[in-house]
Amino acid sequence: LCVDDLAACQPFDVDTPAPTDRCGACRALVPDLEFVAKRAGLHTAAGASKTRAWLREALGGVCDDAPFRHARPLAVESFCEGLFDAHEDDVVAAVDSFYAAVRALEIPSLDLEASICVVAGACAADAVKDARAAAEL
Repeated sequence: LCVDDLAACQPFDVDTPAPTDRCGACRALVPDLEFVAKRAGLHTAAGASKTRAWLREALGGVCDDAPFRHARPLAVESFCEGLFDAHEDDVVAAVDSFYAAVRALEIPSLDLEASICVVAGACAADAVKDARAAAEL
């Protein structure tokens, strides 16, 4: 906000660079979705009682919160808004499915990056992490 929007601050040397493409923005967004889901307890046994309507509402503010989670939020915030406009049902289903597998102590069939960024067309399949391949190491 201070650096990009208001030009009131100078970025620090340790400042994270802004994503330069849709894939980078999507990969930067996925931890935000994970944070919101975990904060809401979706990974716990009690999370099984949450409905998709509830999850849709919980994830609804993630785009507005991008400036609080990213040093240079414009690309992430813009991508997030477009993602939810075009693929909200897919995002909600991916997060719900991912955490259902986590609660069942299973390795999810797709990592959230793959199930969101690849399905939304933001990343090529080889550009995202693979939960199953990581588990096999």
